[in-house]
Amino acid sequence: MDTPKGIGGHISFLDHLQGIGENDLRKLTEFYRKGIRCVFLRHPLILIEKLYEATAIDVDLAESVKMMVECSGVDEAAYRLFDEILGKGGDSIRSLWKVLYRDQELFMESTPGILNEGDWLRGDLEGLLHHMVSEGPSILREMCLCEEGPELCPEMEELREVHRAAVLSVGVRDEGGSLPAQHYVGLTMVVGRRSRGQTENELAATGQRHAALMERDAGQQWVRIDEGTIFHRVYCPGGECGPHHRPRVALVSGGAGMGKSTLVQHLMHQWARGQALRNFAFALHFQFRHLNGQGELSLHQLIARCYPHLEGSLSALLSSPETLLLMFDGLDESQSFPEPHRRARSVSPDQEMEAVQLAWELMAQNLVPGCSVLLTSRPGALKTLGEGLPRSCRRLELLGFLAAERRTFLRRFFDDEHSAAAAFHLLEENQHVYTLSFNPAFCRMACTVLRNSLRRGAGGAYQPFGRTLSQLYARYILDILRRHRAPPQGTAEVLAEIGQLAFQGLCERALLFTQEEVLARGLEPTRFLTGFLSEILEQELRADGQTLYSFPHLTLQEFLGALSFFLGRTGESQLGKALERLGADTSGRFQMLVRFLAGITSPLCHRTLLRTLASPFPSQVSVQFKRWLRERTLTQRADKTSFLNTLHCLFESQDRALTREALTPLRSLDLAGIALSDHDCQVLTYVMGCCLSVERLVLSNTALNGERMERLRPALNKVQIVWLSDNNLGERGTRVLTDVLRDGDWQLQELVLMATGLTDDRCEELLCALGTQDLLTHLSLGRNQLTDRSIPALRGATERCRKLGAICGRQQLADTLDRLASNGPRESEDDIGQAKGEGAGPRGLSHSHHGQVTCS
Repeated sequence: MDTPKGIGGHISFLDHLQGIGENDLRKLTEFYRKGIRCVFLRHPLILIEKLYEATAIDVDLAESVKMMVECSGVDEAAYRLFDEILGKGGDSIRSLWKVLYRDQELFMESTPGILNEGDWLRGDLEGLLHHMVSEGPSILREMCLCEEGPELCPEMEELREVHRAAVLSVGVRDEGGSLPAQHYVGLTMVVGRRSRGQTENELAATGQRHAALMERDAGQQWVRIDEGTIFHRVYCPGGECGPHHRPRVALVSGGAGMGKSTLVQHLMHQWARGQALRNFAFALHFQFRHLNGQGELSLHQLIARCYPHLEGSLSALLSSPETLLLMFDGLDESQSFPEPHRRARSVSPDQEMEAVQLAWELMAQNLVPGCSVLLTSRPGALKTLGEGLPRSCRRLELLGFLAAERRTFLRRFFDDEHSAAAAFHLLEENQHVYTLSFNPAFCRMACTVLRNSLRRGAGGAYQPFGRTLSQLYARYILDILRRHRAPPQGTAEVLAEIGQLAFQGLCERALLFTQEEVLARGLEPTRFLTGFLSEILEQELRADGQTLYSFPHLTLQEFLGALSFFLGRTGESQLGKALERLGADTSGRFQMLVRFLAGITSPLCHRTLLRTLASPFPSQVSVQFKRWLRERTLTQRADKTSFLNTLHCLFESQDRALTREALTPLRSLDLAGIALSDHDCQVLTYVMGCCLSVERLVLSNTALNGERMERLRPALNKVQIVWLSDNNLGERGTRVLTDVLRDGDWQLQELVLMATGLTDDRCEELLCALGTQDLLTHLSLGRNQLTDRSIPALRGATERCRKLGAICGRQQLADTLDRLASNGPRESEDDIGQAKGEGAGPRGLSHSHHGQVTCS
């Protein structure tokens, strides 16, 4: 490598390394952790050997990490090695960098078969070393500022303390209500915008992305950001993740209930306590929902209106923009949207405009250049920002709770460890609810129901938790009604009015309701109603004194909107008009509403709600909706996303006769290209268990893994043709297939397993399990890592399965199979390797009249 170019010109890397103190070197090494880790992923054993030779690690640690590479995997070994080196101190850390520098040519050699993250371009390690020299000093300065904070004059220090006290006087609330500080759990947040479009119903769509993120390999492709480091620089393989300097603007996107507002409030409190964002002297928080209807105002007016104690010091406050952080929460809740422009312009802090336009000008660095801005929004609204934002803009996606964070939340929600463990066990048993509990507000709602489920009934068993989302929400509503002692008469009418308000808001994209709108529904305060509404409709006081109401979570609003059609006297006529609107919508924002309509038709939901509601559901409403759902099942098959949502509706209904009737004409179920979640697979198993007419299941490129294959197991032997290509099934997924084949009840005709990570060992077991499949004509194993070891097993399969031929996509391998089938001599391993590497023949299934084994 050429000598890295430092800030002051060309200097030796080793000289630069020698001039870094031990504490600073530890910080920089932690900063470049992901890049160094990728070197280990590429050459684990070589790096261990070089580190041992350089005395960075001792023989015991070297042998221990080697053992981990072999037994636990290279990823876990990388974390262990890195932590040990950091723990050993300066000499070991310095030796690590020397090894990376002196042996960089060796480490940059390509090594096939390693994790994708290790497949760097040739210049990436060299780029890391250059970056460490050229950017290391500025990174250390930023770290120092974040630890010590900016220097302020005595007057501004006093003002900061006044402002901190004002911030701490306001409690933190999450999307489900007030949030005790001890209940807060950190959220998963990753760098990068979404790679493809998504429907407006983020709960269902984010569930699919979240399931993909949980995959080990997929998770390694993301750069996770902690709450306190949103405005810090991070480094990832292939170059820095984000701007060259620290980001000035951060856009945080996330679906309803994902914790965006909670995150901002928590950050404000962390700043006020001096526990995060120390590089900012002042942090200001604004909510778009409170700024609606306030007309045009200047930045000076906005700050003075929300923070009166700062009014006399605004000039001094804005004179040091690099120490100022402004956070705007809920762009999607604004009644207007900004008008972006590409060309830079200067805007005065006294210039009046809509609040949302003020936010955009601040982000574009046209107003108070140098300040930092954090903006949160649901994903759809971010599209309105267009271009014109600075290059130092970081886009973040909020993904909620991982599995460990769900456990932590439950431990903090319940009073004791025993209850928390029992609740988590119940949550895991209901995979649908567990999958969606990545959403913090939804998780909180589920915990409320779980608390009642832990009360043992007759015989000491836990009370049923509910199998579907609709059943969960029905139990949630029932719990609130019980606690507030709902009167036997009139409760159904109250819920109907609340539900109609909820549905009106969904149609008008409204999340906030005025006091006049609430009173117009006849929701007059009573002793019962006041307590009940406080949990169903949260009350807020806007800066102008107007009282506003909102539902704690979007899905609760959707459930109550669906429930209203089953409680009102005119539900049948209203439902007809609503179904016309739902059927015409292509945005996907009514997906959950339709699922709830289906779920409320189930007998269990009826029984749950009728325990308190004196009004029975009108049967004609259920009949009308089920007729619409049957028709929709026939017309939505071409749109795979809509069809999958229809399958979820059938699952929510828990009506096997309806599911069978709706899907009976269906012969092929094709969801190829749709990323399936764990619960999607559970839904597929349910509907296929109801309908025996499906003969062909196509799930190619659907993010299947071992766990999802386990969920599909009961459905596999019900079909004759299965396509699972382009899925990383792994050992567990392949074993599921093998076990189903061994059961002997699978009348298999066609099995396509191209690019599924199939190995020789798993292939031999799979082919052996085929037994004597008399109907099997097509078997495709292309684009897998198979060698000549699999040829005897392939030959045995063709002998046992009489309709299965021995035609391969690559001619030389096909000739080898023919000779083996005739007891001819076995070719050498080199011949087979050459056969697999030469001229590509046709991939996939041919249209031959003979059976086929495809190994291309």
